[in-house]
Amino acid sequence: MTDEGLLYAINRYDLRGFLIEPASIDPYLQRSAIQAGPNAMMQFGPLWQQLMDVLPELADGVAVEGTPALHCWVWPADRVEDCVRRLAALDAGVFSQRVQALQARGAAGGGHALDQLETMRQLVRLQAELRAFLNAAAGRRDAVLLYVV
Repeated sequence: MTDEGLLYAINRYDLRGFLIEPASIDPYLQRSAIQAGPNAMMQFGPLWQQLMDVLPELADGVAVEGTPALHCWVWPADRVEDCVRRLAALDAGVFSQRVQALQARGAAGGGHALDQLETMRQLVRLQAELRAFLNAAAGRRDAVLLYVV
């Protein structure tokens, strides 16, 4: 079974409660009002780890222990704004080189060229979606939560 990364934009005021009581994150995310409401959600799917590997601009997330998730990180609103600035400054050529380096490591592990090309396309698409997601979250001054299930 493959892990799936889900990215949520959450109200920055709710973040404090999550850090105090991490177990409250899961019920909060499960509420349909949150999923369908003004707070956004983005699915990374199984490529969440690869995207995080090629985007060190996101490295300042804070790990949250004590949730039912396999992994959980949060970015307070000010760090979301920092991520937006760092991603805006990321050159497309540099991103492409990072993805190619990641794929070269995968090829050394026996990956197929067609699979690698599709993965590259997906990572480029996800990176563009991530930029839009973070820009919208920063505009609302939301915090962001990466929840891996």
